[in-house]
Amino acid sequence: MMHFLRSAPATTLKRAIPTSWKKAIKGLLAPEPRSAKVKTASKRKNAASRQNIVLTGAPQRITIPPLGSAAIGVHHIERDSVVQVRLDHAGMADEPAKLLLEGIDQDGQLRTRRWIKNEKHSYKTSFISGEADEDLRFRLANKSKQESVWIDLVALNCVRLQGKPNSASLLTFCDGSVTVAMATYPARAKTFPDAVESLVDQCDHLLIYLNNYREVPAFLVSHPKRDKIHYILDTASDLRAAAKFTWASKPGYHVICDDDIIYPSDYVQTLISKIEQYGRKAVIGVHAALFMRNIPASGNHRTEVLRFQLGEERDRAVNLLGTGTIGYHSDTVRGWDWSVLLENRISNDEALAVLAKRSGVPLVAIAREEGWMKSHEDMEFGIYEEKALMPETHAKVLDFLRENEPWPDPVMPESAQ
Repeated sequence: MMHFLRSAPATTLKRAIPTSWKKAIKGLLAPEPRSAKVKTASKRKNAASRQNIVLTGAPQRITIPPLGSAAIGVHHIERDSVVQVRLDHAGMADEPAKLLLEGIDQDGQLRTRRWIKNEKHSYKTSFISGEADEDLRFRLANKSKQESVWIDLVALNCVRLQGKPNSASLLTFCDGSVTVAMATYPARAKTFPDAVESLVDQCDHLLIYLNNYREVPAFLVSHPKRDKIHYILDTASDLRAAAKFTWASKPGYHVICDDDIIYPSDYVQTLISKIEQYGRKAVIGVHAALFMRNIPASGNHRTEVLRFQLGEERDRAVNLLGTGTIGYHSDTVRGWDWSVLLENRISNDEALAVLAKRSGVPLVAIAREEGWMKSHEDMEFGIYEEKALMPETHAKVLDFLRENEPWPDPVMPESAQ
């Protein structure tokens, strides 16, 4: 056979080669098309902006070009775990420079992310791993289209904090269940954790609506009392403060709270005792106001404000309760149309006042000592300030209250005890 191939005429040899082989050989010998060359050059250019960094524990300066990235390691992640990622750096380009730390799984899916800035040198974020062990690739990405960003990178570590939270702990409501509900958003990141800590030991379930968060805050994922903390992550929420009423019609005792108040350790039990004192016939609260009988078209419409930071000598009937300081039993609000709150998302206090007035349910501000409740020291701006700076919003609130006038002098409910 070999002898035949060496001595056979070229035309005979050509006919002996299968057509499929001829095409393959032709493809291998053909010159590289221009488009392929361009594509290869593009890959090389992109590779230049995707640096591979090996961390040694000493500060290592990395400069990442606009829209570029730097790979900073691969970490093995155990399945069904709460994983904490920590990045340490020794310095960074001046503000407003920032980099995005991203963890990407083997399928190319983004599993965790965290903005890195120069305001502090250690950043942490947490996430829950999947149902199988996996390797996560981490990178720092520069999302700026104009500026390069440098960072003196020190270390990137992944630590398994614990097993995945037990999903068997279901959220259940019953006549005697005690739930605390609040809504928050990223601008309250400094105040929100302290509000949680002041309440988590006082209830069966702590319910949190995360407005416009991109991921669940790490301290919730790894919280020692995480089995009683339930949350909804809404990345594109427009519910604002009304989101804290998501569970409002469920059975049991409900305490509705704000994310910028430090609550006393006996807060929930005090409200529940008052709910029972008045035979579940009233909504109980702390921050409160009384209205003029007829609401003016502009200006002030409140005759008195009972601030939650201050003391009160006795329980008082009021026209309005601040919805971040209220408690009630589901028997009290049976049949309420909670959509009124959703229609007045920036005016929840007024919406609750209207609901109570329409249903004939008294609102009671309780007696307490001064300083029993405290506003968080980092609280700088809220809905009250927002309404004060937006005349058109304040006008809508007044119109809403005028539609439901006259506002009579409030009356205390009869005590059941």
